[in-house]
Amino acid sequence: MTPVAKGKPFVDPSGIAVAADGTAYVADTIASGSRRAIIVKVDKNGMASSFFSDLPVGYPCGVALSLDEKTLIVSSLDPAKSTDVLVQIDVGTAMSKNPATNGIDTFSEPAGMHRAKAKNVFAWADSSAGPSVGRVFIVK
Repeated sequence: MTPVAKGKPFVDPSGIAVAADGTAYVADTIASGSRRAIIVKVDKNGMASSFFSDLPVGYPCGVALSLDEKTLIVSSLDPAKSTDVLVQIDVGTAMSKNPATNGIDTFSEPAGMHRAKAKNVFAWADSSAGPSVGRVFIVK
């Protein structure tokens, strides 16, 4: 394997999603000064830059692109309640929009996620959702 980007700005890369054009979105779990995650955008030429910052996340952090690749979804924590939330980031504007909390806001250890190949259906995990172990959920 050949790395497409390495070194700064990466400190602790975790979740990753790759668009059809080769652009990668990587959650770095402790890269910000506040020890919160930043989303690093790596273009198809290997140029890495901060895309979105100051996200409280679990570990490993989950990142997925919507089917149309217009929305990046990050498995995160609500900064006020410290409960699970799926942050939705508009890829064109790098602005957060309508976080999803329905049914997951009673959990507190968000983890990985993945989108199905041809649908906006996601597998999402929380390591604290079960009585002694985590669970995997389907998010539509």
